[in-house]
Amino acid sequence: MSSSHVGFTDAQTISEYSGMEYLGHDTSLPSSPTESTLSAFSRMTIDSNSAPISSQIFAPAIPTFVPDATDCRQRQTLVQGPNIDPTYYSTEQQAFPSFPNYVPDIEDCKSNQDPIPQAQKNGTLSPSPHQYIKAISTKFNPDFRPDGILADTQLISTDAVVFYVQRYRLIGASSNGFDSLLDIHEPCILRVVPEHSEQLNIMLHAVYGISCALFHPTIDTILTVVCLLPKYGLQPNNYVAPTLPLFNDIRYCMPAAPLLTYVISSYYDLIELAVMASAYLLSLDLSTIGEDMMEFMNPPYLKRLFDLQRARINALKRQLALPPESHPATPECDFIAQKSLTGAWAHSTAHLIWNVRAGVTAGEIEERFQKLDKNIHCNMCKDRLRERVKTMVVEWSEVKRTI
Repeated sequence: MSSSHVGFTDAQTISEYSGMEYLGHDTSLPSSPTESTLSAFSRMTIDSNSAPISSQIFAPAIPTFVPDATDCRQRQTLVQGPNIDPTYYSTEQQAFPSFPNYVPDIEDCKSNQDPIPQAQKNGTLSPSPHQYIKAISTKFNPDFRPDGILADTQLISTDAVVFYVQRYRLIGASSNGFDSLLDIHEPCILRVVPEHSEQLNIMLHAVYGISCALFHPTIDTILTVVCLLPKYGLQPNNYVAPTLPLFNDIRYCMPAAPLLTYVISSYYDLIELAVMASAYLLSLDLSTIGEDMMEFMNPPYLKRLFDLQRARINALKRQLALPPESHPATPECDFIAQKSLTGAWAHSTAHLIWNVRAGVTAGEIEERFQKLDKNIHCNMCKDRLRERVKTMVVEWSEVKRTI
């Protein structure tokens, strides 16, 4: 089984759900594995007042199914692609998994079917969502009862993975009926959610307050879900907080994409997450941030990052400006001889200041002055140098590292 399907188990399938509809949702999906995460974000409305978002960060691709049959006894054809593992899918016809109190709203396969529309006979009918169910979520399966309540709704992802959920839980968390897919007054229902199973899986984990770390999602996938939350009536600041699982899931993956994490945190005003991400951006050259990222970033957060770097650089310059103290003159090293140490210190600090970075480490500072130590012959001068370096390292470690 390929890694992209981690968290799903092979399951029985159905032949056809010709009565299922997308309910008018026009959500474009990534056309290839080379589409970016923020590019995918740009196609969705974050809120009623937000402008379209664009970027060049890539989003995961999804398998593509092309219906080649209209009769429920025939099979679907899986289009091969570089990210699709043909061995994962089964085209054998099987029965749909049992679902308590489920009343199908389509004709049985053995009964008489309606005449095939002329457009479908001519091969011009647009693809419909009645594709084979390939797997059941290992977490959101028929036995998933977080409150002791049976699932009354099935959500099917675009790659044909089914998730069993409690409708009241999603409707209670969503401000728009989970993008108008769910209605509390309807009977047991089945809905197609126009998202990949990896994204839908993380989203449902967030709604139920469960960590998704077991599935080892990438940071790009998690951040894609954060940007999808408003589409389904879920506010990111209600799910990305220090005490919630999704926050920790992002934190553990953050070192892989700190800038993207900071940009998205700034857009949704997730201050706690932005603070943690800023610690990884101390050495970032802000002039190298792309235009798409810059437009997406909330201006106050960009200023905070700039102020953080400037404050640390100024603090380091002040520390480097103080040379080691002189020691009492001795026959071997008088005051004139000690001036050589001061000159050597100035030369070393000039090199550091010229290449100064807000993210320079204490180890790099120590390494720089260890070379100076080797060229000093007076033991008392060495002691003064080591004391100064030690003091500077301690002071540098206390300088603020986050916004």
